[in-house]
Amino acid sequence: MNKNSKNNKMKSKRKKSVTTKNTQVKKVNNSLKTVKFSEIKEPLNLDEFRSNLLKYYYSVGGCIYVQELGMVDVKKINSINDLVEMVQKKYPSKSHKINLTPKVVELVNWNKYVTESSKLSYYNNIDTLQRWWDMNDTHSIILNNDNFLRTSQQKMGGVFWKNILEKKELYQYFHNKVMGKFGIYDDFEQDKPFNHLTIGTVNIGGFGDFKITYGGFLTKK
Repeated sequence: MNKNSKNNKMKSKRKKSVTTKNTQVKKVNNSLKTVKFSEIKEPLNLDEFRSNLLKYYYSVGGCIYVQELGMVDVKKINSINDLVEMVQKKYPSKSHKINLTPKVVELVNWNKYVTESSKLSYYNNIDTLQRWWDMNDTHSIILNNDNFLRTSQQKMGGVFWKNILEKKELYQYFHNKVMGKFGIYDDFEQDKPFNHLTIGTVNIGGFGDFKITYGGFLTKK
């Protein structure tokens, strides 16, 4: 073997070793990747909607995990209405829920977050539910399944289902950002959970007391 041939082989081995290490580092970095709420891109078309479902909710391959249905191929989902119809067909006599697992780890429990001081911000018309998502130290969005499951167990004691049809729930901000016009809202700003928070009561003569919300909704006490 001549000297040049030997040197070329050694260079090839070193190059292969560096490439392998870079690939391993890349895999580790991808598994640890987190996303800020502000970085979630609201889908503009069907492909982006399906991609978001697989990216931000627990899924395997091309299927999203729905508690009521098991694994569902996202190619069968053109909007959340399709999931509603699937659940209605399977459970025609029951009240309907659609539970998904957002790949969100709560670093600050919502009930602990809403302290007396933060409640005061309701009266200044600050959407504290939106603020919880805007603050990066309250939660972590983890894309890799294994890392999400492991971190959820460490921080929250496990993973949790969220009913995407429950309109007054904190996670509606997440669902709306991920699903956009393919979700359950026609006008999120009009119907967002903050608008349903009670700010007081009003008495309407002859009809009794009603709760009044930020969105101007009146409901009988």
